[in-house]
Amino acid sequence: MNNNPLLTVSEVASRLQLAERTVLRMIHKGDIPCLRIASQWRFLPDQIDSWLQDRTTEPATVGTGLSSLLETDPDTVPVSRLTGEHLILTGLRPGSHAEVLSQLIQPLADAGLVNDHASYLDKLLARERMMPTAIGSGVAIPHIRNPRENPTRAPIMVIGVCPDGTDFAAPDGELTKLFFLVAADSDVTHLRLIARLNKSLLRPGIIGELCASETPANVMAILVREDAIYTHLGKEDSAG
Repeated sequence: MNNNPLLTVSEVASRLQLAERTVLRMIHKGDIPCLRIASQWRFLPDQIDSWLQDRTTEPATVGTGLSSLLETDPDTVPVSRLTGEHLILTGLRPGSHAEVLSQLIQPLADAGLVNDHASYLDKLLARERMMPTAIGSGVAIPHIRNPRENPTRAPIMVIGVCPDGTDFAAPDGELTKLFFLVAADSDVTHLRLIARLNKSLLRPGIIGELCASETPANVMAILVREDAIYTHLGKEDSAG
């Protein structure tokens, strides 16, 4: 019995949550591994999984070399390169601003990127007092007021999923379930990092899908998939 059957275009489109015509365009441009059998396109599941895995980020390379790219051509920056599974929390607990932000800081501290947890928390809370970083639709993008005071040298992002939601003073009054703690070492990089992130969140359904993620691997798989879609659509826009 074949325990690793070939996938059809329809099945791959469903797996990647793309339209079939988008998968076909990717095939013709050589952007995705495939086979042609009896005039039909087929895919090896292991190859598709490897193709996605190749686009994930190892912890040591998070943010590497992205500062200049964010400043010059932010639309080409993969959001998945700004984070990693070690920087993703899918069981964020509801609580006060300080309690939530403290949880988000911890992965940076564990990675040796934040040495003074309390000081960094104070800066994040000061920014929240000045103006809440919840943007509505269940999303918040916490950050400090002066990016040059960030402890990380490369742009980086911690993602937190709070399944129950928490009150983070969102302008629409809704509970916040998805957090992106962003850090960059310059004002320009910081602003363009947030702009690039906002563009990624515009695709219908992406926020809900991220909020429903149960593991860091799930979150990374979604980000990698969205980067592939974003890049592909960007190429089409340029060509058109």
